[in-house]
Amino acid sequence: MNHPELVAEITAAFQDEPYPGDLNIVYDNSGFHLECIEIREAFKGHLWQEVPDDVLSAERTGLSFMSKEGFKYYLPAFMCSLLRDSSVVEEGISMVVQLLTLPTEIDIAVMAEKIQRYEVASKLPDVDLNEVLQNQLNYTNKSINTFIARAIQFTPAQGRAIYHFLVYARDEAGDEFLSTEADLAIQRYWFQFE
Repeated sequence: MNHPELVAEITAAFQDEPYPGDLNIVYDNSGFHLECIEIREAFKGHLWQEVPDDVLSAERTGLSFMSKEGFKYYLPAFMCSLLRDSSVVEEGISMVVQLLTLPTEIDIAVMAEKIQRYEVASKLPDVDLNEVLQNQLNYTNKSINTFIARAIQFTPAQGRAIYHFLVYARDEAGDEFLSTEADLAIQRYWFQFE
């Protein structure tokens, strides 16, 4: 699938998605979360089809601060922008792919190994490995819940468009790491939309 066809598929799949409302773009509207304030102000009032590419480029990490409704609404803007602007593709697609990848418990095992190596290397006797691992487990559970809350919102057509975007990222990435990450996202969840 080429760029124009993929952009057309994404546009068709998300064209009727309702705007989430100014106060439902980000997950924290308390006024104390600076990144959420910045993202909300940058995207407020913009239909996803009309967000300027310079805003999407400047706020590349914006999706990670969005509510599940904001994520669903603005994801197609990020995907289409990345397909149009090859200068930010690798870094931008990497962020989107990461947010579209279902976390697994294996991440905890990798983290535990890194912590143990760090503990041995630095010989810090006051590091409580069990406490650190429990904190990581709590974070991982939260990450899984966040992913699921976001992913179950998508219609079959939207899921298929996301799947095709990930296939494009996997197949067209000039970077082996990004290709592997996109394939992982597909294998963990998005394969079902093939």
